[in-house]
Amino acid sequence: MSSQTLDPVDSYPYKGIVTSPLWAEAQQWNFTDGEYGIIYHLATLSGDRQLSHNVIAVTCPDGSVYAAKVVGPAVGERFGTDFCYSETKDPYREWEIGFHGGMRLISEEEKETGLLRDGQNFPVKIKLNVRAASPVWVPGPREGDSESLLRKTWKFHHEQALTATGTIEVAGKSVEFSAIGHRDHSRGERNSQKTIHGFWVNATFPSGLKFACFAGEQNPGGEFERAAVYEGDQILEARLDKWSKIVDTHAEPRAFELRLVLQNGKELNVNAKCTRGMNWSAVGTSEWALGSNVEASNQYIYTQYFGEFECNGEIGQGFVDRGARASLLNVPIFDDFGSIARCNR
Repeated sequence: MSSQTLDPVDSYPYKGIVTSPLWAEAQQWNFTDGEYGIIYHLATLSGDRQLSHNVIAVTCPDGSVYAAKVVGPAVGERFGTDFCYSETKDPYREWEIGFHGGMRLISEEEKETGLLRDGQNFPVKIKLNVRAASPVWVPGPREGDSESLLRKTWKFHHEQALTATGTIEVAGKSVEFSAIGHRDHSRGERNSQKTIHGFWVNATFPSGLKFACFAGEQNPGGEFERAAVYEGDQILEARLDKWSKIVDTHAEPRAFELRLVLQNGKELNVNAKCTRGMNWSAVGTSEWALGSNVEASNQYIYTQYFGEFECNGEIGQGFVDRGARASLLNVPIFDDFGSIARCNR
């Protein structure tokens, strides 16, 4: 589906009537230049949709990860808050992403073995001009879908490939940033406690090949999958025939295969390898927190990593979001040197 068929109003915060306490409006943004990366998730806060909870992270070439959580009111037509936000400049074509605040320097042990405590913050500033690199993909319902899935819960769901240019200032260093990326914008009832496994991946290759896909399992709701290939101004629907589930909060397996099958029978066989990322945990029905809430067995843990992708000999960059209920995941045990000694529940 092309951007021209969409209502421009839907590129801005929703102003209509909401009746369900589980309703939320959410966005997920990811950008990488192969060295630095930016992960940004925001959603309206349960009980007051004038407020939003925002989690944001910067991954660096040396493996360091900086992250923060912000809760507050939006300003004007922005999503987020006054200093951590996304703003639509031209519906479905251009946006601005901004952050100016403090972030924690997060160790692997911290993000994989519990929720993060407060600690020293470092100044971070992000300013990005974001442009569309594809039409908007609207993954709609299929025959046989659960009523609770794309027919209701995710009835409003936009996905789109992006490019971004701007600057990142982190811990005293300023970096010019020119990146590929992807966005997800959804509205509807959200209840992370229903999700058992999840998988959301997008990638861009130098040839112009781009794809996006997601899959998972909910209870109630059953299994689901969707996939699409962006080809010029066209979106080619596909089936995600092979995907990966994590087994621990260290996001293993870090290397895996996925396969997309287009409607004409053509297959895309992709080898993915995760590089740097951050863990988040669902708290309540839709809010996110920093780290891995391993003590809450029914809550959902997200591992979000940038990655390298190989398809037909070509190397691309992209993003891997995999998660599972805490009760299904092993938890690493770290030694005194910060290395994983073993995994244990």
